[in-house]
Amino acid sequence: MIVGQRFSDQYDSIASLTPDATLLDLEPREGESFDAELERQVTALGQVFGKEAEAEQLIADFEDALERAQNAYDGSSTVMAVIVSGGEIGYSGPTTGRTWGPLFDLLELQPALEVEGSTDDHQATTSPWSRSPSPTRTGSSSWTATPPSPRTTRATRPPRM
Repeated sequence: MIVGQRFSDQYDSIASLTPDATLLDLEPREGESFDAELERQVTALGQVFGKEAEAEQLIADFEDALERAQNAYDGSSTVMAVIVSGGEIGYSGPTTGRTWGPLFDLLELQPALEVEGSTDDHQATTSPWSRSPSPTRTGSSSWTATPPSPRTTRATRPPRM
């Protein structure tokens, strides 16, 4: 059974419910780089499923794509990562999170938006994009913007980037 990420804190419960199962914990390790952890996870899964050669090729393809992305980025353009779900736009800030945040560090991207009071525990802050701001919570981002209603004036809409 593969555990990690959102289920890391449930490891002991899962182990007690499945005493005869082998548990493979693929939680990213503290202090390790995002890319190294992705490669470790792919290698482990390749071993589990007897697909070592495919895992090695996937890692080589990832490293090539990473190099292309790093070479393509000019180092000064600003970047914003958002997650859209259930009619809400969730801002994924640099560094924190499972995917988009760590990509900022990996690719040395410059964020287009700095959000004061954002969190890394999926607790959102008040949205500056909302007609009537209110705190919201999402499952995969640290800050949520409520899309403007059609009657909202252009001045309250999110800036174009």
